[in-house]
Amino acid sequence: MLTDANVTPILIFDGARLQMKMNTESERERTRQENKRKAEEYLRHGNSVMAHKMFSAAVDITPEMAYKFVQVAKQMGIEYVVSPYEADAQLAYMYKTGKVDVVVTEDSDLLAFGVKKCFFKMDKNGQGFEIDLDELSLVEEMNFRTFTLDMLLITCILSGCDYLDSIKGIGFKKAHRLVYETGSDIKALFRRIRREGKHYIPASYEQTFEKALLTFKFQRVYCPTRQAIVLLNDPETHELGPILKSYDDWDFLGTEFDQETARQIAKCELDPISLKSLKEIVDKKEQEQRL
Repeated sequence: MLTDANVTPILIFDGARLQMKMNTESERERTRQENKRKAEEYLRHGNSVMAHKMFSAAVDITPEMAYKFVQVAKQMGIEYVVSPYEADAQLAYMYKTGKVDVVVTEDSDLLAFGVKKCFFKMDKNGQGFEIDLDELSLVEEMNFRTFTLDMLLITCILSGCDYLDSIKGIGFKKAHRLVYETGSDIKALFRRIRREGKHYIPASYEQTFEKALLTFKFQRVYCPTRQAIVLLNDPETHELGPILKSYDDWDFLGTEFDQETARQIAKCELDPISLKSLKEIVDKKEQEQRL
C-alpha cells in the first residue's frame, strides 16, 4: 500500500532486551502466559473466537519470526533495520538523522523519544491520524504553550513509562501540572513533590528517574551510514551529556557490540539476544518440525 502511494517504507525490528525495561518485560511475559492459559480454557469449552483472541494476545514476536519476515521484505526490495535494542529508539534515530520523514507506529513512546511527526492507527486503507509535536501548543485540553520536548518527556516519565513506574497518585494530568510549574529542572520537580507531602517517593526513585531520562536520550542504536552502534544523541553536545558522563557504567543504555556484530544484527543475520546465526536457528527448527 505504501509503495503504491510512492512512499518508501523502512521496517524497524526490536533487538535485545534493555536492562532498564526488564521489569516491564517480565510483567508482559506473565501477561502472555496468563492469556495463553485463558485461550486454552476457552478452547476446551469450544469458544474458538475468544480462544483465537487470547492466543493472539499471548504471542511473543521472536527474532526467528522477524528473520522469516525479512526474507519476504528482501524479495520485495523493502529496506529494514534490526535495532540492537528497542525499535522505538532506532526509529527516533532514523527520524532525527533525516533518514525518515514520519514514523508509522502504534506506540506513543515515539513522542517521548522526540519524534515530532508520528502516524498512528493506520488501517489497511492507509487511514489514520498524525500527531505533529510542532503543534503541541495548540492542544486545548491542557496548556502546553510553554512546553519544550524535554518537559513533555519528563511529564511522560513521571506519569509512568516502560522504564519506571509512576509515583502512586501521580497520573498524566498531575505530572503535567508539576512540570508546568517547575520546568525541566528535575531536582526542583522532586523538591516540589516532597514539599506537597502527599506522595511517597522510594529511596532509589530519583536516580532511576534520571537513568530513565538518560535512556530516552542516549540509548544505543544502529547507524546505517557508519554501520556501527552509536548513541541516540551525542553526549559531547547534548545538555544532558555531563550527567551521563557522571556514570561509570553505561550498560543501562545497552551494551556495545563490535562493528561487525552490529552490522550482522542490523541485517537480521544474528539473533540480537543469543548472537547466534538466525539462518542456522531457523533451518534447525524447520528440520526438526519435518522430522
